[in-house]
Amino acid sequence: INHTPAKFKVQCTCCGGWSQSPRNVKTCTWCDGLVHNKCHKNQLGCVKCCNELIPGYYTTSYELYMDYERLNNHIFNPYAQNYILNKTGSILEDEAQNNDFWNKISEFLVSCQYKQ
Repeated sequence: INHTPAKFKVQCTCCGGWSQSPRNVKTCTWCDGLVHNKCHKNQLGCVKCCNELIPGYYTTSYELYMDYERLNNHIFNPYAQNYILNKTGSILEDEAQNNDFWNKISEFLVSCQYKQ
C-alpha cells in the first residue's frame, strides 16, 4: 500500500492567498483565522484585524500632517514641538513658569565651578 501524505493547502483569511506549507501559516490571536506569516503581525494579530481594531493602522505621515503637497518629505523628529505627532497630550497651563524654572536651573549649572 502506498501511503502518500495528504497535501496541505490553506487559504489565508487575511489576503485570500493560498499556503502550501504549514510552516508558512499562523493563527491570528483575535479572529482565530489561519493566515500567512507575512500577514501576521505577532501579538497584534493579522493585518485584517489590525486594520479593524487599531484606529489609523494604515495612516501615512502625510495624512497625519494633512499636507498632501510634500508626500515623501517628512522625517519624524521626536524633539520638534511643532510636529503634530508630538502634540498628543494636554499642554501645561503653567508652561511659562516651568520654562522659567528650568532656565534658572540651567543658569545655576552653567555658573558652577567644576573640578577638572
